[in-house]
Amino acid sequence: MKYSCSNGKFEISTKAKVAIKDGYIFELANGSLSKLTLNGAQKVDITELAAKNFHLAVNGAGKSSLLGQVEHFSVSLNGAAQVDASALESQTGKVKVNGSGLVRLNVSSELNAKVNGSGRIEYIGEPKSLEAKVNGSGSISLM
Repeated sequence: MKYSCSNGKFEISTKAKVAIKDGYIFELANGSLSKLTLNGAQKVDITELAAKNFHLAVNGAGKSSLLGQVEHFSVSLNGAAQVDASALESQTGKVKVNGSGLVRLNVSSELNAKVNGSGRIEYIGEPKSLEAKVNGSGSISLM
């Protein structure tokens, strides 16, 4: 496993044949993290997230769940990843899914959502502004 953290960006990567049975716990101070990138097949649970802006990028088959509050939440998914951010309260959201991934999010004001492929974006909340675009057999829908 390889990880790095600098300038508010945290990145975790694994090689193809790495098995970590008990997992790792990273404790970071609220407000110190603005971007998380997952490369490979990690499973990450983020709790008590409090930030103005937070960006999550998942490349591969990773799984992530998020809980907390942010003003702006953005997600980039490439592959078959799954992100459950339905317990992360956000005012605005920007989501892009490339492939067969799934993103669930909670947004109250504005949502910009794009799916390329068979992926899905599901949201809760009642955003006042919704911009949705689907290229392929994917979907963007209210949960």
